[in-house]
Amino acid sequence: MRKFEKEKNFSIDLNKSPMKSLEKTEILITDNSTISMEFLFVFKRPTLFINYKKKIHNIHFNKSSNVPFENIVREKFGFEIDICNISMLPKVIKKIQKNKFSIIKINEFLNENVFNVGNSAKIAAKFLNDLSN
Repeated sequence: MRKFEKEKNFSIDLNKSPMKSLEKTEILITDNSTISMEFLFVFKRPTLFINYKKKIHNIHFNKSSNVPFENIVREKFGFEIDICNISMLPKVIKKIQKNKFSIIKINEFLNENVFNVGNSAKIAAKFLNDLSN
């Protein structure tokens, strides 16, 4: 971290909640973390995935023909770079910055694939209230 501490475009967020850093972030750079979906759906900004090592939490994943939702989102809205090409990172970032990232397409995708967008707290409260009655 000391190597980059004087760089104005680099920071490490050690807070428990990343929300303030994410609000300031133009492009999220991550591995296979699901923070990418939160970043995309909340802030409507691009994510650059560094292909390093697949995170496999279900060792039986190959028994299903279903494509994980995270993979669909990544393929549709993400950008990728292999770890062996990390020296190309500045060029890839410039390419992403030039790309027209469509908030309309993100909203359409959300409305087609996620239930109760914008109303989830109200729906959950009603559900819990109905359970208690």
